[in-house]
Formats: sequence, C-alpha cells, structure tokens
Amino acid sequence: MMRPNCLIGELILGILFMFVGIIFYFDSQNINVLGLGIFGPSLFPMLISAGLALLSFVLVVKCSLNIIKEKSFTTSARPLISLNRKNYTGIVYTLILIVLVITYVYLVNILGYLLSTMLLTGILAKLLRAKNEEAILLAISFSFLMYALFRFILKVPLPAGVLGW
Repeated sequence: MMRPNCLIGELILGILFMFVGIIFYFDSQNINVLGLGIFGPSLFPMLISAGLALLSFVLVVKCSLNIIKEKSFTTSARPLISLNRKNYTGIVYTLILIVLVITYVYLVNILGYLLSTMLLTGILAKLLRAKNEEAILLAISFSFLMYALFRFILKVPLPAGVLGW
C-alpha cells in the first residue's frame, strides 16, 4: 500500500512547530546580550527557532499543495509503532539512553565533570559495540577535549566533584 503524500498529522505538526518557532524566535530576543551585540547568547536560540519555523513552513506548504492537488488527505496510516523484535531493541536502547543521561545529570555534581563524562561516554561507546580499547580511548579523549574547550577556551566553570577534578 502506497503512503499518501501528506498525512493530516504532518500538516497539524507543521503548523504547531511553525508557531513554536516563531514564538521562540521573538522570545529569544529578550535574552540579555551582555553587551556582545548580535553575536551574544541570543544568537543560537534565534537561529534554531528561525530554522524550525522555516522548515515547518515548508512542510505546511508542501502538505497544503498536496491536499489541493489530490483534494483529499488521510487521517489514518500505519500504526505509530508496530511492535516486533527489531522495534523492541530500539525501544530498549532508547530507555537505556534516557536512564544513562538522567544518571549522568545526577552524578556530574558528585563525581565531577571529567569522571562522570568518561563513564557516560565509555558506556555509550560499549552500547554502540565499540571494542574495550576504543571505548576507553574515546571516553578519555572526548572528556578531556570537552573539558579543555569549556574550561579554558569558553571559560565555563565545570563541576569538580568530590575528587576536585
């Protein structure tokens, strides 16, 4: 069975995300720019929200043109999730990732940025089936690279944890 060109859900979500992008764009203009002008802290949220609004607008136009062309749209399609063995694996990995990130957020203040980031990166690398040596190398190099970027270049203080590093 062929999938229709546009589902009603896509049109509704396109409209919703377009309005969310517009609201966030104007709201991000209220961020204190700290005297940095256009390249201040409001630039990134403005770019992301403008991109969201623009891409959502493209989706709305595409769906609207398809509806006009076909003079119909469908409200039903295949189920949102068809549960088979392959999908269960994805769901399990997603739940593991959510638990790991929540645990990381909790542990980063206790263990410190470096140690908790090494643990998270190493575990994620192993979940992605990296060899032990690759996972350890990735965890150490990524953690120290991000630490150097935030600590020395961006001058962002990071949690030291109980070990002090």
